[in-house]
Amino acid sequence: MASVDQLKAATGLDIVRLSPDLKTAANELGPLADLLGTWFGTQGFNMIAVPYPITPGRPEIPFTLLVRPYAEIVEFTAIGAKVPNRRAGQIDYVTGLMYELRITDLETNQPMHIENGMWLNLDGKGGEQRTPVARLAAIPHGDSFLALGSALENPGPPAISPVPWQPNPMEPGWAELYQAQKSPGFDPTNPTQTLKNALAGQNPGSPTLVFSLSSKETGGGVLNVPFVNKNADATSFDCTFWLERINQQSANPFLQLQYVQTIVLEFGGHSFPHINVNTMVKQ
Repeated sequence: MASVDQLKAATGLDIVRLSPDLKTAANELGPLADLLGTWFGTQGFNMIAVPYPITPGRPEIPFTLLVRPYAEIVEFTAIGAKVPNRRAGQIDYVTGLMYELRITDLETNQPMHIENGMWLNLDGKGGEQRTPVARLAAIPHGDSFLALGSALENPGPPAISPVPWQPNPMEPGWAELYQAQKSPGFDPTNPTQTLKNALAGQNPGSPTLVFSLSSKETGGGVLNVPFVNKNADATSFDCTFWLERINQQSANPFLQLQYVQTIVLEFGGHSFPHINVNTMVKQ
């Protein structure tokens, strides 16, 4: 095995990409460190308008609204060695996590979604209050995205706000279609209420780590295969994650991860928010 000095001599650079010990690697991940490991949750809901089939007897409605409960498992693993991004006279380092997630319909046990990608800590220095982060991923519909944003510690419990759910433009009678899909666990006109319900009776510690990312940030974007572009063009991606430490009187604290994410689909001259929410616990 080559020594560090031999590797430096072979590359001509004062840089060697070796993975550090686990404690050092976790410190270099910054706000991503607590994501390491496996997360599982059964409180997920998927809401999506699809352009097929046309609602029987309602030709003026060019979509079908699907709302399904789901279970989700996500595994985060460290990339390991820091990734050098070189520029004139300087090297900036990127650390991050690889992830793979699987989502299954909670009632039918059929697979609903798979995804793999990375979360990146773009800071490289550490110690900043607001850390620049990125999420990049691919899914088998033929889509990939790059979302940019930040991680920020907020004092107190999670501040979870409503997200836009309405098609744009909203046509007469469409709101009733969304309201008809309301269930005890999910309200299509207020998707994030599901997350608030999950927090009821819990005691989140302070601070809450909040990840906010968007493909609409400069440098971000969504790419699709031609079929998707033609039939249900995915044009943007936004997500917010809340990483919470839940305190219990009778048991040890545990880590909880809640999220809402929105993909805008465009077809038939309208934009439709495709929304996912879930609450997961670290295993």
